Amino acid sequence: MSGKNTYRKHRPLFAHQLPKPAKKSKKKKWVILPVLWRSFKRTCFALGLMMMISMVFWGVTLSRLSSQTAPPSLPSEMVVYLKLEGQVSEHQQMSPFANPFAPVAPTLRTMVETLERAGSDDRVKGLMVRLSDVSMSLSQIQELRAAIKDFRETGKFAYIYASSYGGGTGGLGRLYLASAFDQRWMQPLGVVSMAGMRVEMPFFKNVLDKIGVVPDFFQRKEYKTAYESLTNKEMSAANREAMRTVVEAMRDAISADMPSDLGMEAEAFDDYIDYGLFTAPEALDRNLVTHLDYVDVLIDTVKEQVTGSASADDSLFVHFDAYAQDVTRGAENAAMHKQKRAALIYVSGAIVETSQGQDNIAAADIIAPAILDAADDKSIEAIILRINSPGGSPVASESILRAMHKAQAKGKQVIVSMGTVAASGGYWIASGADYIFAMPTTLTGSIGVLGGKFSAGPMWDKLGVQWDRSIQWGDNAGIWSFNETFTPDQKLRIDAMLDQIYTAFIERVSKGRGLTPKQTERIARGRVWPGLNAYENGLVDELGGLKDAVAYTAAALDLDNPSDLKLVQMPKELSPLEQLAKLLGQRSIIFESLRMQSTIGQLLAPIAREADTLSMMRDPEMMVYTPVRGAR
Repeated sequence: MSGKNTYRKHRPLFAHQLPKPAKKSKKKKWVILPVLWRSFKRTCFALGLMMMISMVFWGVTLSRLSSQTAPPSLPSEMVVYLKLEGQVSEHQQMSPFANPFAPVAPTLRTMVETLERAGSDDRVKGLMVRLSDVSMSLSQIQELRAAIKDFRETGKFAYIYASSYGGGTGGLGRLYLASAFDQRWMQPLGVVSMAGMRVEMPFFKNVLDKIGVVPDFFQRKEYKTAYESLTNKEMSAANREAMRTVVEAMRDAISADMPSDLGMEAEAFDDYIDYGLFTAPEALDRNLVTHLDYVDVLIDTVKEQVTGSASADDSLFVHFDAYAQDVTRGAENAAMHKQKRAALIYVSGAIVETSQGQDNIAAADIIAPAILDAADDKSIEAIILRINSPGGSPVASESILRAMHKAQAKGKQVIVSMGTVAASGGYWIASGADYIFAMPTTLTGSIGVLGGKFSAGPMWDKLGVQWDRSIQWGDNAGIWSFNETFTPDQKLRIDAMLDQIYTAFIERVSKGRGLTPKQTERIARGRVWPGLNAYENGLVDELGGLKDAVAYTAAALDLDNPSDLKLVQMPKELSPLEQLAKLLGQRSIIFESLRMQSTIGQLLAPIAREADTLSMMRDPEMMVYTPVRGAR
């Protein structure tokens, strides 16, 4: 068949079209107009996207503000209601980007400060707490208990309600918190679990041996046992001694408060701990709880006590968020006249060199600059570090400590308040402060160091995997390889590294605490001390929480009242819009728009939150009634 007729043959459905005859080349045209047109279209797209984001942002904001034009006023007679649930945080968590003005869970500091102000507020008649599935450390419970007791000393009542005080775990801690209240209510089918404490540690050495993984770790010194569950088959004598000291400290702290709070003898309290689990009638008979009834009955009881009528309006109960917003606004107005300012900087989480966008870590590249900024700010007269960290990178800890020393060289006092834990790198930082506070159960010290690696060489042999390691530059090129254990020469280098860090740790603690190296070595050796023992050993200056650290700072600045000291949190938390803008890049047109909107949004945020507050007070679905409707 002739080639010119091949196009008439049947072609598959997806066959390519016949090629078009090549066009003759034409003279190249001037292309400036198409380029300008494409640039114009891209600019319009960027502007359109910016406008769309702006419209969404302002639409949400204005809709939230449209119904409320004035800040709400709280009633002249009220009971503050707080629902304790979830994890209690050290510092403020950000609102989600989808709802940047949403109320956020109160922090420990917010709860303590708000209760202090409520105690002196004639409008507040009492406090009602609904205890749910809350997670708090013992030191946090102690700080909150102290605030509740101070509130009660003003002559106001404090009642707590829980369906159970620990049907599974956590009952003793919940009852410890509840014992600070006037009345402890529980549902008639609830239980009280107060079975003491036990340390349980898993050991994986046998499992690792079976799968062929070798843990090759080193420690300075015998109490630095963080990797022991990987290297041992049971608890070492040093670890057992340290853990027993921690449990005894927690036992002593609870036993010093609860028996008297519950109106019983210490011997009877010990018997109750041994008994462990109590049914509701048994708990009532022993005064572990004061009332067995439903939460709606408690609500009616409070109404009648305050107003004389159980049928009073539910607006008597004011959400803790709403009240905190009100007192914060008043405190901010009063702060305009305060002459003394102190920076409050959090060191919370594992200590690392850079944040890399992670949350719940203590990044040196954020904390150290914040300390230096506070040092350079002439309006900041002191720095308070709130440390709640198990440690981390020695070099990151050293960077933060260096910034602290530079601040002190510029005449700024640095006061440390230690929370649940300030160990290893956390104490590395704390040791250089001018004054240190710790709670009696704060895990403190762990002045030691460890390091090493896993080797999976035997596992590869079991699996039949062969690694060719014949090409390398340097005798120790495989020092960090996971395919082999350390050689004798490599062990010498690891030992040298750990010795250097441990020696530096001893030197810094000795200098900061005014001890000789020999005295420091005696209480160091990698051991974790409860706060009370740390105080007795000279590792901290005073027992107390953040509130006590603020009071000390105020006195050091010649202020008669701690409330006259304005705390400035540094660095300032980024808003959700600022976080998005940061992700989009600092040179973007959209970034500039979002940054402007974020700035305006921050100015409007208090008003928007006030609108939320008023909604809580007026909308029955947001009232304190919400969590109790099922009981009606």
